[in-house]
Amino acid sequence: MDSGPFKELLKERCGLHFEEVRTAKLESAVYARMSDSCILSAAEYFQKVLKDTDEFNKLVNMVTINETYFLRERDHLKILVDRLVPELIGASPNQKIRILIAGCSTGEEPYSIMIELFEKYRNSASELVSVMAFDIDSDAVAKAMEGVYGPSSFRNMHDNIRDRYFDPVGENVFRIKDFIREPVSFRTANLYEEEFPEEFCSVDIIFYRNVSIYFDPDTQKEIFTNLARLLKKGGYLFVSATETFSHNIGVLILVEFDGSFLYHKGDIIAIEDRRQLSGSGPGPVCRTVPEKDGFSVDRLSATLHQFAGKFCPDKRASHELFDKAMSLAKDKQYEKSLAELDLLIRDEPSFVKAYILKASVLINMKRPDEACDICLKCIDFEKWCLEAYLLLGFIAKIKNENDTAIRRFKDALYIESSCWLAHFYLAEIYNLIGEKSNSCREYEITEKLLEKGDTDEHGITYFPIYFDRTQMTHLCRHNIRKLKGIQAA
Repeated sequence: MDSGPFKELLKERCGLHFEEVRTAKLESAVYARMSDSCILSAAEYFQKVLKDTDEFNKLVNMVTINETYFLRERDHLKILVDRLVPELIGASPNQKIRILIAGCSTGEEPYSIMIELFEKYRNSASELVSVMAFDIDSDAVAKAMEGVYGPSSFRNMHDNIRDRYFDPVGENVFRIKDFIREPVSFRTANLYEEEFPEEFCSVDIIFYRNVSIYFDPDTQKEIFTNLARLLKKGGYLFVSATETFSHNIGVLILVEFDGSFLYHKGDIIAIEDRRQLSGSGPGPVCRTVPEKDGFSVDRLSATLHQFAGKFCPDKRASHELFDKAMSLAKDKQYEKSLAELDLLIRDEPSFVKAYILKASVLINMKRPDEACDICLKCIDFEKWCLEAYLLLGFIAKIKNENDTAIRRFKDALYIESSCWLAHFYLAEIYNLIGEKSNSCREYEITEKLLEKGDTDEHGITYFPIYFDRTQMTHLCRHNIRKLKGIQAA
């Protein structure tokens, strides 16, 4: 089947972009609708979609993914209730805070927001905040308005919270209680429209999370810019952790609260000033930086050189000494490598790559606490050093500090969203702690990045584990199949 005309139509009307991995889903949806419509020819069905708005919407409903659950990325919700609501109430005490959910799917996200608000502010929550939510998928919006959910939606919610805000209506099926449902309004709308409904204008907070994956970079920029216009001055916009860095395009200011990033509508910084703030290399403009707290090792040996110089600039005059230390490290002569690195750091105390190599060597020597201190010192010199955050994540993983490891690998993805290594280790940790859906998603992202074949741009100076791209791709595919089998069981 030639899916090209369908792709072009969906792109033109909705901004939806179908890469190779999503084309199969589009074709499957087309065949399913052809069968339901008793149409044998894809060309004939295309003409129907072209002229019949209802049929077009049915196709859209089938190609959008409604994978969501309650209290997803809860750190964002905590920032909302603990930091943003008090700030906005203080600025405008007599006005309700207006929150907009762009791409609300089946409603778990807006209801999660109201649940967290009620947890914090009790019955005052509905007086403090109003929530509007929309999605292009009319079936998803209808389900959101119904407010009935099965067990998969509650995988990140404790039973005691579920029981406070939901009523059982069947075996493992629950309906949201009216006092949570009523402050939330839903409607069908298209993110790609040039003009949003008037009711969406002048909002205080926008949640636009896990939606931009449907769009190509140009469309992402256009939609993000349009959403920013809806915000009041001083408002905030949330995107998901993996989408953060790709939206740092100068439209809104990237800010950090308690280790998480979001966007703020303040005074836009000129590009020349952005470069001065962020140094000569790439990196987001941000009012603060991530908090400073603090991979089998036999295979750890040559991936870190792949990231060399891209995020952590070095001093050319010191290359010879650095190369000697690197060669000693690869030969597992760790004490001699450390000695050379100490000399180098003494003469060039801001040589970031030397710190990264020293931390890697210390990890191989099973001295993770010292390696952690080195990485933090590295961040003092280069706030957006991707390698330092990757190694901090690896150190936390070694020490079985899974929450810290997850946060550190997410920090790395804030800096470089296509860093396959961070995605891979997030998949490993999520698998270890039983978050199968998150694990499967991260393995799929890793597989896709590895298949693109540009992994040499996303390695690091010297890493304790060697990765073969082909073997890693096969490993990801094996784990994806295994996880999907578990989910289907």
